[in-house]
Amino acid sequence: MSLVTYEADVRVGGTFRYVFRRPRGANMEMRGVYKEVDPPHRWVHTETYDFSPIKLLVTMVLDEARGKTVLTQTILYSSKEERDGDFDAVASSAADIYAKLEHYLESSKGTPSHGQIGCGKAFRRLQAAHRVSAPRYL
Repeated sequence: MSLVTYEADVRVGGTFRYVFRRPRGANMEMRGVYKEVDPPHRWVHTETYDFSPIKLLVTMVLDEARGKTVLTQTILYSSKEERDGDFDAVASSAADIYAKLEHYLESSKGTPSHGQIGCGKAFRRLQAAHRVSAPRYL
């Protein structure tokens, strides 16, 4: 999948819109509104997709642990049933996105990042944490 449109007003109340092109040529649109913005540590936004009625609340946090940057993404669903129905697609997409992040970090900095992905389910939540070797300022 490739990104073909990116629009973002990164501030509380600001909106974003991404359009991705799938391998077979169909587009997928994602939209949202920023609820919290605390760069470079934390941001929270809503997330909706053009193909689904699900509305998510997504929290992204960057922390440092043992000299590495840890990105933790928590997705809050309206119900456990929504989360369960979406889990396989989100987990596989996250693995693909994190692999691309690994490749980018390795190619741009010239050092391997040795990423680790972990996904877990809690009631109405899907949480993924990814540890990368990246400069603290990322």
